[in-house]
Amino acid sequence: MEARCDWHPVFGDRGTVLAATGEGMDPAEINRLLTSCELTDAEMMAGHDSFTDPFDLSPIH
Repeated sequence: MEARCDWHPVFGDRGTVLAATGEGMDPAEINRLLTSCELTDAEMMAGHDSFTDPFDLSPIH
């Protein structure tokens, strides 16, 4: 039953878990850094083809 609650009609049950361990870590700073990495709605709608590849990798399909 619990898995059904996390089910997305398009993406299924995909998800990411990130764990950080260490001494003196600042959870607010980690949150700020991760939040600054999020794409905007416009960037999400533009799709991956709208971004340059800084590593010059072949597309993965």
